[in-house]
Amino acid sequence: MIHSNDKIKDHVKILQDCFLFKDTPVDILRELAQNLEEQNFDKGDPIFLERETSQNVYFVKSGSVEITKNTRSLGQAIQVRVIKHREHFSELSVLTNSVHSTSAFALEETSLLVLNGSVFVDRIQNDVVLGKSLVGSLARQIQSNLRSSYAVRKFDETQLRFDNKMIKLLPASHVTKYKVIPVKLENNNLHVAMVMPPNPGFFEEFEKSQSKVNLLLSNIEEEDFERLRKPMLNNYLGFQRTIHRDLDETAPEAPSTEAEIVEYLEFSLMFSQLSKADLELIAPHLQYRRFSRDERIFSADTPCSEIYLIKSGKVDLIKKVEGHPLYCHVETRETYDSMGETCILTNTWHNLHASAVTDCEVYVLHREALEKLMNLSDFLTPLAITLAARLQSLNRLPGIELNVKDETAFTSLTEITIVRPFGEEDTSHRVKLQSSEPEHSLQEILDFAQEQRASDIHFEFLETGMRVRLRVDGVMIQPWHEISSDLGKQIVNRTKVISQMDITEKRRPQDAQFSFRSGKKPMSARVSTVPTRYGEKVVIRLLGRRSSVIPLNRLAPEKRVIKFLNNLSQFRQGLFLVAGPTGSGKTTTLYSLLSEINKLQYNIVTIEDPIELELPGINQIQINKDIDLNYDVVLKHVLRQDPDVILVGEIRDARSLQMVFDAALTGHLVLATIHASNSVDILPRLLDLGASPAQISSSLIGVMAQRLVRSICPECRTQRAITNDELRLFKDCLPELSVGPNISYGKGCHSCNYTGYFGRIPIFEYWAKSELIRVALASPDPVAELNQALRMEPFETLAEYGFRMAASGLTTIEEVLGVTYGLSQRHSNLLKIA
Repeated sequence: MIHSNDKIKDHVKILQDCFLFKDTPVDILRELAQNLEEQNFDKGDPIFLERETSQNVYFVKSGSVEITKNTRSLGQAIQVRVIKHREHFSELSVLTNSVHSTSAFALEETSLLVLNGSVFVDRIQNDVVLGKSLVGSLARQIQSNLRSSYAVRKFDETQLRFDNKMIKLLPASHVTKYKVIPVKLENNNLHVAMVMPPNPGFFEEFEKSQSKVNLLLSNIEEEDFERLRKPMLNNYLGFQRTIHRDLDETAPEAPSTEAEIVEYLEFSLMFSQLSKADLELIAPHLQYRRFSRDERIFSADTPCSEIYLIKSGKVDLIKKVEGHPLYCHVETRETYDSMGETCILTNTWHNLHASAVTDCEVYVLHREALEKLMNLSDFLTPLAITLAARLQSLNRLPGIELNVKDETAFTSLTEITIVRPFGEEDTSHRVKLQSSEPEHSLQEILDFAQEQRASDIHFEFLETGMRVRLRVDGVMIQPWHEISSDLGKQIVNRTKVISQMDITEKRRPQDAQFSFRSGKKPMSARVSTVPTRYGEKVVIRLLGRRSSVIPLNRLAPEKRVIKFLNNLSQFRQGLFLVAGPTGSGKTTTLYSLLSEINKLQYNIVTIEDPIELELPGINQIQINKDIDLNYDVVLKHVLRQDPDVILVGEIRDARSLQMVFDAALTGHLVLATIHASNSVDILPRLLDLGASPAQISSSLIGVMAQRLVRSICPECRTQRAITNDELRLFKDCLPELSVGPNISYGKGCHSCNYTGYFGRIPIFEYWAKSELIRVALASPDPVAELNQALRMEPFETLAEYGFRMAASGLTTIEEVLGVTYGLSQRHSNLLKIA
């Protein structure tokens, strides 16, 4: 690319103000500036999303960028960092040649300078000064991460080593009372495993009785605790001497020869680009040390003057939680990993404790030798890649996130929760309801359903009793054994009472709503009853009440969709339609649009049946057929109240449609849903309801169809070789898409109930009105002309979009085929062969 001299000077100035390039010579900066491409983003536009392939490094010329990360434990995206003027980002993913672990969005109108990743890496390899700056920056980020990270890792049964000294530290009464078992005692640290959420009383009681012993906490599953509780209590009584599992370890070898050290360094990423001659010069400077299991290698708050290179074994890095007798695990370092380099690079003391998990052998390299190596570009680049990979690993700390206040103290240990899903097919996982009282049984069902992220609860009477099922991620599961018909009828009556239904009416369907609390969370529920052969079938749709609207920039896993919706939110007149079956996320999409539009200067009104979420600052109207408060009646009166934006829950009839067109053509932005199989079939649906081509072409600003597919569980996501049939499907559906030899799937784990899926993501089909489409909509045969126009637009069907999500590892081909079969004539033959 060719830039003017003025633009190159401007780019050089921006690079000079970045910490990364502060000591880089001007001639090198001019070379980099020549390769920079300027890109502009509107507020809310996605720059990249999680799991997208990383190709560029970004520098903020103006504006600001929000870096976010999706968290399963919180069920939402959290802000990681805000990148401001003349800062840079995305270098981690470029260095490690991996997908993005975070998403980036423009917080305001933002201009970025974009540098191709290969140019960036090549420049580092040829510039020692730049390499040192990058390594220093990464080391500081790691140190910052280590200071603020707290996690509880899963219990490792192989670590169990009972010691009689633990009896005095942790009385037997605590084992049952607090659901905690002692694991081992080492270096004045008592390792314990607790069932989550932990009881804060345990920590208070322990701190009062044991002022000199520290706790290291891990999480144990309830079933594992129950299995180990009895043998552990037997240990306390002296009936068993031990229940620990000895690790299958080999004794450390004798100190290494220089040839063995060179061979070790050749396989270490940090030293991998150095010549064998250089490695032979380094080998004499490495000292061999051996550490026994549980031995402390170094302690926090001590000077750091050495790098530890692990030859064999495992080392735990742990940190103390200020104000508590508690330590948390940060990470485990294994063979070929290193420790201590970030402290030397940032000239700080150790901020973690390091203890050997197994018998360990390490090589020690002193600070002076490292400083000499820092002058070699062949060492700096692998070191930068090593640090970047470690930083990404720290950003994905395993275990359960703890609530931390000011990065030092727990706010509420009771807020740690673990969800235990149940299987649909494995009846051994089914349990009995804990209570025989209808009020308590209903609350138990509601609480469990909310924990499981269920969208619906089904009460179904069978010949032998009542079955209770949940719909989780679009799939029905049965957590409980069948309950008696008598208790089932009482639960149904209790549901009808709190919903203010007529409990004497069992012959006709009824609809109602009620509110309840699950833990501390306020919830709403929509109830529907219909008579069946053996009794009333009741379906409860669970709805959040507040703070459940997904921000627009978190709605989709693909940035083109976010940009499309972000552009639509700027319109102040016209009609936007969303199509899809019940439960496909149509209302969620429209709520996200409203949350983006919702500002004090706008009068926003929604007309819904029913109101699914409470939207602060928005006037929401509930349809009530009993008093003839229908869509067309409400629309007529709403238009007299000077609205700016109107959301119509569903266009059901010709009268409502005409009112919607009148509103869209008279200066209002109207958002509405309609039942149609895809975005193209919306057009014949509108024509069937009496719309004219002229009305459609003049008022319609955009259309979207959507479905929900299950997403691959991130805990057990892995890859397998792609089959020939799958390759053919990709080639037929998306011939321009490059698909690798492997494809992602979930092998199944406890977190996802061994289904391989956790949660759902939307897939979309959408188009905005262009001049070509406007002409097509106004033609005598708008359906045929629209199909022709879309072939000339950058348009994707639901199947094509879904296949791209499968190729990127977010879902599977089976899921996409399951929800898109027969939706598009364009790919009907393709889907049939699958």
